[in-house]
Amino acid sequence: MKLKVILIFLVFLFFIETSLAIQADNSDFRFDFGYLTFNQSQSQERGYGGYIAGTSDDLLLRLSGPLEYDITSPNISLVSPDNNIYSNNIPQTFIYTVIEDNPKNCSLIINDEINSTSTSIYKSPTQNSIIITLYDAAYNWNINCTDIFNNIGNSSTRTLTIDTIAPTSFNLSSPLNSTSSKDNTPSLSWLATSDANFENYTIEISNESDFSIDNFTFKSTTTSFSNWTTPLSTGQWFWRVTAYDKASNSNLSNQIFNYTVEEISTAGEPTTQVISSITTEVGGSSKKPFTIDIIAPGDITIYSNDTLLIPLIVTNPSNAITLRTILLNVSSNYTDISPSLSISQIPSLRPKEQRKVDLTIITHTEPGTYGITITAQVVNPNFVDTFRIFANLIESDKAEKDPVRAKLDFAKKLFSGNPRCLDLSEFLKQAELAIQQGKYDQALNLAENAISGCEKLLALEQEKEIIQTKFPFIEKLKQNKNTPIIITEVFGALILLIIAIKYIKKKKPSKDINKF
Repeated sequence: MKLKVILIFLVFLFFIETSLAIQADNSDFRFDFGYLTFNQSQSQERGYGGYIAGTSDDLLLRLSGPLEYDITSPNISLVSPDNNIYSNNIPQTFIYTVIEDNPKNCSLIINDEINSTSTSIYKSPTQNSIIITLYDAAYNWNINCTDIFNNIGNSSTRTLTIDTIAPTSFNLSSPLNSTSSKDNTPSLSWLATSDANFENYTIEISNESDFSIDNFTFKSTTTSFSNWTTPLSTGQWFWRVTAYDKASNSNLSNQIFNYTVEEISTAGEPTTQVISSITTEVGGSSKKPFTIDIIAPGDITIYSNDTLLIPLIVTNPSNAITLRTILLNVSSNYTDISPSLSISQIPSLRPKEQRKVDLTIITHTEPGTYGITITAQVVNPNFVDTFRIFANLIESDKAEKDPVRAKLDFAKKLFSGNPRCLDLSEFLKQAELAIQQGKYDQALNLAENAISGCEKLLALEQEKEIIQTKFPFIEKLKQNKNTPIIITEVFGALILLIIAIKYIKKKKPSKDINKF
């Protein structure tokens, strides 16, 4: 018995000095001077001391030394760029860390394809980086790492957008350059830029022409600004606008405008208070020398995520002055409301003349009341009027169908008997559509605004007829295209008459009162 044990032990030593190979269920176990390789899918780790269990015939091999075997995948943490980042850098550096004792390589995956692979991997907390060149586009990226045991780990996926194109150039619009006014909180407006990844406009206001001092800096996502926190002091101010996109590309407005705030008199000067679309004079008895009227609803009812078209009537209420070059702008301090006008400029409005302009309102926000400001900048004579409309965003209807239908029918009858109101017929069309969609509160509001607007138009028409009745000759002269020629001829005839009278007086013999 002892002899058999000794012989087996000698055979075992012989195999150790050469090699030992054991076949178990198509899995090779090789032991050669303390080094062991085996098929991972056919075996499992049994702990320090080296237990390897095969899958055939309960084969078990016990080793006396430690066993190096790893089934844990690399743990990867992304450092930069952050997720959903916009960048204008073409060379991009991707930084990450790896928790892994035996790293083999790491690859940068761009849009599901391997872009670059590195074999020099530092263990966490030391950071690794890969630098590549990317061009304008949106990319999905992540890091993939493999260890020496072919365990694979993947990081989370992030989005990166490369944008090297600056916003397009744009112009300032109002107040016009070198404008002077007593308005110390003027509404500033400019034309829109174009950029696929637009971020905002930055408005800079300074009392230095080189902007060495930025007295005020504001941001806006619309093409206007009127939300002053501090009024401008008396004196000259310079203002400019810079358009930025999400990748920090920028473009400065083509011009720098200056605006002078005139000294405000405390006595005898009227001030203007604007409420809705009505301008009233307070603080004095004299009237504002020039004005412009916009017939618009004081408030409108609209739903969240809705679009509404509001007809506005721009009117010159003057009896004698023609308004020339009227610049229109609409804005809201609430980014979730998007108002726009069908036109931005009216060449001229003769006395009592009217022009229809459509206001479109798009909402994206929750229920509430939101202000919309319409600005009319008249170049000649130079003045500015502003008008306020309030949008009431509602969540559910309270009105009932029958009363709303009755109100709309009344409005239709009023319009049918007064063709002057047809410019506001869009109110009726949208009210009818709102009833069909079950939006009864909105339909009621539209019908009421149609009636109110029509009544205002009829009042203006009546005022115009009274003036024509009192001064028919003047009105005919205004309407006559030949009026300038007639006035010139009359003026010339008067000059000739005066010359003739003087000539006759000179030729008439004077009576000599001295007798010789």
